[in-house]
Amino acid sequence: MTIRPHENTRRRVVFRYSQETQVKVGTIVTSNHIAVPQGAKGIVTRVLGDMAMVRWYAGQPGASRELNTEPFFIADLIPTGDVMPVGASSPILH
Repeated sequence: MTIRPHENTRRRVVFRYSQETQVKVGTIVTSNHIAVPQGAKGIVTRVLGDMAMVRWYAGQPGASRELNTEPFFIADLIPTGDVMPVGASSPILH
């Protein structure tokens, strides 16, 4: 974990590099964030710095109803270890 100053303010931001490197496009994630329904899983569709765009599903991605797509801080995401290859219709489960 590294602490460095934010570009525009004097406040410090904590970066968890181990989490940032685990989340890539196609990673299937969960979250304990209040905005995510319990049991929902998401697919990371884009990574921008310390944030990721996540497409959320009611259950298993590709096999359940799509909920919404929204940005989340990578620190709020929990990788499941599964990935969704680009262009695939079902995830690769580990």
